[in-house]
Amino acid sequence: MLAQVTNSKIVYEIEEGTGDNLDSEDIEQGYVDYIYYSVYSSEEDYDNGKEEFDGGMVLLKQYYVDLSEDEIVKRVEDMEGVKLEVIRR
Repeated sequence: MLAQVTNSKIVYEIEEGTGDNLDSEDIEQGYVDYIYYSVYSSEEDYDNGKEEFDGGMVLLKQYYVDLSEDEIVKRVEDMEGVKLEVIRR
């Protein structure tokens, strides 16, 4: 999904992680999945394939597919300290 920071041009591409970033320590701590996000200066930059300027991941103790869209967005908002509005699904 694509979400825009409220009152900004900055957009976040939010998706399920592939699983290859979980290390043994993460697994021992009970993490089973993660949200991966990339940050772009604008929707236009995203659409034109420009490189992200930031990104990150949110570790999850439940599977991404078991979370609602609102829960996923809330986790990224909490990690980044921003308010997001989904603009594409």
